Formats: sequence, structure tokens, C-alpha cells
Amino acid sequence: MNIKRVLVTVSDRENLLELCNFLSANGAEIVSDTMNYNYLIESGIDALRLKDFFDGTHSDSEMLYLTASQMNHGKGANPGFDMVITNFNRDFDLEYESGLSIDAGKLALVSASIRNYRDIVLLTDPGDYEDAIDNMTYCGDILLQKRRRLALKGLYSISSYISTAHKEFSQLFASEKYEYLVLEYVIPTFSGGSLYKIEGYPGLLDEVHLANPSVGIEAEDVNNAAAFMKLYDLLGDVSAFLTNGKVLHASVNGHIKRHYSSHGMMYASSFTIDYPIMRRLSALGVGTFCGVFNGEAVRFAHENDIKIFTIPDRSVVNRAKELFYSSENYLVKEANKELNLNEFSRDEKLAVATAMVNPPVSGVLCDQGEARALNTGIVSELITIIKGIKYNSGSLLALNVDPVEDEYLKLKSMKFKTIMIPGIKKDYTDSILRTFLK
Repeated sequence: MNIKRVLVTVSDRENLLELCNFLSANGAEIVSDTMNYNYLIESGIDALRLKDFFDGTHSDSEMLYLTASQMNHGKGANPGFDMVITNFNRDFDLEYESGLSIDAGKLALVSASIRNYRDIVLLTDPGDYEDAIDNMTYCGDILLQKRRRLALKGLYSISSYISTAHKEFSQLFASEKYEYLVLEYVIPTFSGGSLYKIEGYPGLLDEVHLANPSVGIEAEDVNNAAAFMKLYDLLGDVSAFLTNGKVLHASVNGHIKRHYSSHGMMYASSFTIDYPIMRRLSALGVGTFCGVFNGEAVRFAHENDIKIFTIPDRSVVNRAKELFYSSENYLVKEANKELNLNEFSRDEKLAVATAMVNPPVSGVLCDQGEARALNTGIVSELITIIKGIKYNSGSLLALNVDPVEDEYLKLKSMKFKTIMIPGIKKDYTDSILRTFLK
């Protein structure tokens, strides 16, 4: 095995013993800081003390700093590490009298390991230990491409640690002028951009996965998937056609029988999407699918470069408490208001959820578990469109904005069973009118 000497200096010891046992059994020499030395020895793993490589009385942090310097410059009693196993302690001592309790030694060590990734394998995430064992079992080393990925994770661990440190010490200095957000790189987009996730902020897309990443994604795919997950979170089992982040048609009856086709169209469903459905819709121009799939549909998607996003069980969906909106180099953060639909009928829930997922101005015609969205931007245009289409007299209409008085009178004359509006602007007493935000 090419990994001959390993430095261990961790705060999180999850999965550590399994990795060290493997390394020791395969001839690697393990060197540890003071904190971990006794732990390894008591666990039956042979280890050397890092301090035995240095003269004088250095602290652990100072020894790590010196080790990092030797890695970068090749000077002094460089122990010649082939692997560094480390992670940061996120508990900061705000009363530390001799200076801020920033672990400068580990910061320097991780930075030096990243810089020398061709020679030093850096493991900062206990979740990577098992994969590292598999790699070393297979070829006695960690391949270069994997080393690069681990180095990137090390760089991310530094940024995350510094961000956490800032938040902690800003309390000490009574200056919360800045709030740092750590962006985790996810995947490039076809348009030349990149998709990032904001660390520490859970959301509906956390457990949604691109099942065939080789085909790539567009920003529109993310917007469509996010809109569908909002529907899924609010309604449970549902199907929908979406484009440009907007719902065109939603159903709680199962799969939608009619079809829509345009550039960027997504069909999404929590009802199982099988091969016949995917084949039919893809032939009609639908290029992206989101939901639950059977094996035959997945194989067809891979063979034909069709994008598929898998969704989790609704019980593990995690709704964001805060929302972010961007405008060039500015970011707006606001509370994510919860929509309570418990008191409404099935059609009312479907209509309101579909309307509120879409941007203003959107109207939704709903009848017997089927919802058709009309996205116009202006209520007067919406009224004109409704006049030109056929709908059952028992249908209900939901809007995501409050109409003005003359607009409401026109809508009322169209004989809907119920008209549902946010109800923020004024109090309404009409019997066919229901409000859902007030």
C-alpha cells in the first residue's frame, strides 16, 4: 500500500477506529496529536505522538502549524505524511483570554494538504472513510481524481469553519453587521452557470436527486422541480405539468391524461411513472421527468438521455423556514410563510396550492381533482382568457392576488361555484367567496 504514514488530528471521531484499524493492518504508521493519541492506544491501535517529531514544548496547534510549514517548504524534521485525517471543532471559547480560539494549526494543516494534494490524501469528512478504505483495498492508494475531490471538500471545510467562527465571534464583539452564507457547489448547468446550495438552510429539494447526471441540467429544471415539491408538500400525491417554474396543470386523481409540450416542459408525479407513460410523453416533447419511477422507465431514460429527478417519501420532505431571492449581487432573505389548507375541500386545496405555487397573477380553474392554471400577470387579461374557454358550472376559481372591485364583479358573473382569493386587501362577505391567507 502506498499510504505509509498518516497524521490523525480530529475532533469528530466518527468512523475513525475502522479507518485506523485498516491502515494499521496494512502497514501504515499512524501519528497522532495529544488529544487522539490516548484514544487510539486505548482502542488497541499502535500510534506515535506527533510531539516526538519536534524539539521543545509546542502546543498541538503549534505542532500542526509547523507540520504544515514543512509540508509546503520541505524543511525541518518533516515526518513525510501520505495522508492527513482531520476535522474542525465548531465549539468556540468566547472567553479565551490569550486570543481568539481559532484553530490556526488545523487551518494551516488543511491548507497545506490541499496545496499538496498529489502527495497527501486529505480526509476531512468521516463519511469519506469507507470509500477511502474501498479505494485502498482495490489499488493500495487513492486515485488522483478522488484526491482532487477530497481536496475540494477540505477547502469547503475551511470556508464553513471560518463562517461559523465569524457568527460566534460577532456575538462577542457585538457587531452582527455581516452574515456570511456558505455556498456548496452542486453541479454545472448547460447554460454555463453553476448550481449552488446554501449550507445550513434545509429545503424541499434536499432529497431530490438527478438520477442520470451525465445529461446535465438547466436552471429551469431546478425551478420546475422546486414548484412541484411545493405542491407535493402541500397536497400529498399529485401529478403536474410544469414549465419556467410554473404549474400548467395539476391533478390529485393520478396521472394526467392530456399532454402539454414546449421547450423545458417537465412532467412530475408522485404516482409511479412507468415506461409507457415516459415513452408516450417523451415522444410528445417532454424532456424532463420528476417523481417516482419503475426500473423500466429508469432504463429508458438512461438509454435516451432523458432527465429524471427522483423524489423522497413525503414524510422526509423538509420545508424551508426562510426563502432567498436574488437580484444581481444582492440577496433577499425572508420568512417562508406557511399555507394552512386543513379546513378546505380536496378541490379547494388543489386550486389554492396550484395558484400559490405560481407567480402573480395566476388563476386556477379546478373541478373534480383537476386544476388548470392560467398565468397572465394581469387580472383583466385573466378574465378575458376565462371567458374564451369552456369550464363546468360547478368549477371553482382560485387567484393568488386580490382582484379590485370591478374585476371581482366580472368574475362573480361567470357563475363559479366558489371563488378563492388571498383576502388581504379587505373584508369580504359574499357567500361564494372564500379567503385563504387572512
